Amino acid sequence: WSAFVVPDFLNYLLAGGALSIVFIPIFAAYLARGEETKGWRAFSAIASFLVVALGVLTVFLWVGMPQVVELVAPGFDDAQKARLVELSRILLPAQLFHVIGGLLAAALQARDQHKEAALAPLVYNGGIIAGGLVLGGTLGAAGFAWGVLAGSFLGPFLLPWLACRKHGMRWTFGLDLKHADLRTYLARSLPIMIGFSIVVVDDWFLRREGSKLGTGAVTTLTYAKNLMKVPMGVFGLAAGVAAYPTLARLATEGKFLD
Repeated sequence: WSAFVVPDFLNYLLAGGALSIVFIPIFAAYLARGEETKGWRAFSAIASFLVVALGVLTVFLWVGMPQVVELVAPGFDDAQKARLVELSRILLPAQLFHVIGGLLAAALQARDQHKEAALAPLVYNGGIIAGGLVLGGTLGAAGFAWGVLAGSFLGPFLLPWLACRKHGMRWTFGLDLKHADLRTYLARSLPIMIGFSIVVVDDWFLRREGSKLGTGAVTTLTYAKNLMKVPMGVFGLAAGVAAYPTLARLATEGKFLD
């Protein structure tokens, strides 16, 4: 659980829920006007920027993990800290698949295509379980970490990637910092990124302080918080994810009273 602190913070800092929340209306507006090509240009500008930004941050954190670990789990002994560095470095690249996959899924949801977004977490969790079953006996916790990396690629990234290709995806890689939709995306995303990052500080605090309380404390605190969030995840999140793309499209079309 402690190994997820830095990768999760990177994910929330750069994107969090802003991927779908902000990009769906941008892409849906182009679809509503019959300008899909321009929509994919907007996708290219945003996705390329995120790849470069996330790549730089990932390398920086990967190299600096031995220093960062002192902030994440000060209560761990030297052997535990070394293990934490190893696991965090395995998990860090997975965030690239989550971030770009979230953008791909948003492009699908703008079309009211939700299958891939629904299947992605199932494949992701299946990858974690498979990693533990296949590699856990020899690698221990690292087996699960490699399962996270594989599951992130297969579920959150590969599923929506293949689906977007069927819909004629046109991703031209290249930085275009002057692109109007990139600026709109960043401006609208910034408050959400900050908000999500502040929320994840709670997880960091629980795991940081839990590291000082002995073996198993981090896990106990994390499971307790996860159980608390079950009703929100089962009911609130599902309803919001399903309804938002339709509401965004109707708003774009000016159908506020239908």
